[in-house]
Amino acid sequence: DGLAVIVNHSNPVQALTLSQVAKIFAGEIGDWSEVGGKPGPIALYARDDKSGTYDTFKSIVLGERSLRPDSSRFEDSNELSDRVSQDPTGIGFIGLPYVRNSKALALSDEGTLSMMPSPFTVATEDYVISRRLFLYTPGVPKHPWIMPFVEFALSPDGQEIVESVGFISQQVEIEPMKTSEKMPPEYARIVGESQGRLSVNFRFRPGSTEIDAKAIRDMDRVVRFLAKPENRNKQIYLLGFSDSSGSPDSNLELSQQRADEVARQMALRGVPVAAVLGMGDAMPIASNSTKAGQEKNRRVEVWLD
Repeated sequence: DGLAVIVNHSNPVQALTLSQVAKIFAGEIGDWSEVGGKPGPIALYARDDKSGTYDTFKSIVLGERSLRPDSSRFEDSNELSDRVSQDPTGIGFIGLPYVRNSKALALSDEGTLSMMPSPFTVATEDYVISRRLFLYTPGVPKHPWIMPFVEFALSPDGQEIVESVGFISQQVEIEPMKTSEKMPPEYARIVGESQGRLSVNFRFRPGSTEIDAKAIRDMDRVVRFLAKPENRNKQIYLLGFSDSSGSPDSNLELSQQRADEVARQMALRGVPVAAVLGMGDAMPIASNSTKAGQEKNRRVEVWLD
């Protein structure tokens, strides 16, 4: 799922930084003119303290800050979204399925490009307020239906249900991309020549080149996607990225090692890779000043030609 920051459609503001959003909801920015909008006080709309949406927002956006005391609080997501859609001075945050008649803003983190919340940007976890949703079970479930239910939830049929209720499924899709002058030349070349990028980023366990638990499942999803008749003759390009915590040379090496590991895992499943390229700490999608941001930047993208 992703959290959208929403405003009224008449609001001229199109994009905010994560820092601006935090300051707005903490009351440090109180007038729309301070962020490029029409002069006027900002009205805040937020979920209640019992909400997982609020907990995610506080963790990712507010951090140590507190929500402005006069914020309007809501138990119901639909009601919050509808109130924002009716208030030209309002701003709120909501799970992606509940944008409804409001306008979602593009968001950026420190050193990153602005990005709209969409099924693709949330699926790849490139969007700055994306979150993984979990099913927790005992290590050895006592009820015989628990593990079959989990397996169904993760299956293509289960993910169709996830998508039907407005959350982001883990079904693999291909998204055409456009080049940008802000891209490194080699990256721009691959983008320009490719048919598109898959809606999967492979990520890794902290401090290693071992793919994480979600990536293991994603590997099987990618293999099933590539096995479709229309995809069998397409060439695969893997682009690895690192955070910026090391030297440029070591970051480049780490990004190459991670891309090589994904290529190795694909080869074990009978899928050849046409090219593997480490990009170092280029193209960050999150702030490198936080551990969570560094983890998001350590990734391998999959492109098809």
